[in-house]
Amino acid sequence: MLIDVHAHFYSEEGGIPDAAERNKNRLLYSGKYGITKICASMLGSHGIKSPMYLPSLEDMIAGNRGMAELSHAYPGTIYAYCYINPNFGQKALDELACCIEELGMVGLKLGASTKCTSPIMYPLIEKCIEYDIPILQHIYQRKPGPTPNQNASDALELAEMANRFPKAKIIHAHIGGGGDWEFGLKAAALAKNIWIDISGSGVDSGMLEMAIAMLGPKRILFATDETMATGIAKFEALELTKQQRDMIAYQNALKLFGRRLK
Repeated sequence: MLIDVHAHFYSEEGGIPDAAERNKNRLLYSGKYGITKICASMLGSHGIKSPMYLPSLEDMIAGNRGMAELSHAYPGTIYAYCYINPNFGQKALDELACCIEELGMVGLKLGASTKCTSPIMYPLIEKCIEYDIPILQHIYQRKPGPTPNQNASDALELAEMANRFPKAKIIHAHIGGGGDWEFGLKAAALAKNIWIDISGSGVDSGMLEMAIAMLGPKRILFATDETMATGIAKFEALELTKQQRDMIAYQNALKLFGRRLK
C-alpha cells in the first residue's frame, strides 16, 4: 500500500480547459506507481479566476464541491481535503463544517491566505481538533519580503501554531518545495505534533535522510504534490528497513487520518 497525502486535482469549471485530462493522468500514473489512496485538494480555480493562495469565496466553495464530486466518483481511492481561505471568518467555518460533516472530506488544506499564527486561524484549528482531522499547511521558508496575493507561513511559524494547539495534527507540506528544508526540519523538531510530507520538486541529497534522523520515521509521510516523479524517486532512493518503509508509505497516514481513510 502507498498513500499519497498531498496531491491536487483540477476543475474545468474553474477555468482549466484540460482539467479532465490532467485528472485522468493523475489517476493513471498513481496506479502505475502503486499509489493506492490519494488525499487531494482543488485550489479554487488554481489562480484562473482568483489568486490560488487567496481564493475568492466563490472559487473556494466551487473547488471544494468539485473535489467532493471527484472523491465520491472514486471511493476508496480519492479522499478530499477542504481548501479554506480563513479570511472569510464564519463563512470559512461554515464551509469547513459542510465539507467534513456533509461531503465526507478527511482534512483541512491551508494555503497562504494568512499566516498560520494569526488569531483568525484559531477557530478553524479548534474545529479540526474537534473533528480529529489533520491540517495540511502550505509552507515556504524565510520568504524574502512580501509577495502579491499570498501571505506564506514558514516552519518556525508552523511550530508556534503547533505548540499553541498541541492536540492539532499538522502536516508540513512539501519539505522539498518550500525553500530552506534544513530550516524547516529544525523548526518542525520543535513541535511533536508536526508531520513532514516528502513532496516538492527538490531532490537534494541527504534531505529525507536528515528528516528521518531528526524526526524519526513515524513523522514522515509519503506525498507527491504536483511533481509525482520526484516524490516517487525520493522515496524509492531511500535506504530503509521494511518497517521504516511501511511507516512512511502508509502506516503513518492511516494513523493520522484514522477512520476517515478506509
